[in-house]
Amino acid sequence: MPEGREALIGKSADDFVNGYKSAAQFLKGRLNHYNGDLNKLADEMDYNDVSPNHFDFILDLSNYGDDLLKFIEDSYNCQKLTSYLGMEEY
Repeated sequence: MPEGREALIGKSADDFVNGYKSAAQFLKGRLNHYNGDLNKLADEMDYNDVSPNHFDFILDLSNYGDDLLKFIEDSYNCQKLTSYLGMEEY
């Protein structure tokens, strides 16, 4: 992997058009896709069962702190490319 870059793979792994340089840019891009509707983003991330106002989404987001990449991995049930390939991360 190029230095400072990582890839996530999941159910949309074949869509290379949606590349982002950071986890924050990914979340911003997804939020922009929904015209700023946080409820729709939370639904996309499977936060549609527990709390109708998505407080569970906000709570999880705050619990992950600065580790947005881990939050995305867990929410979208995806993993880093290096993990998928069984490679050590350096």
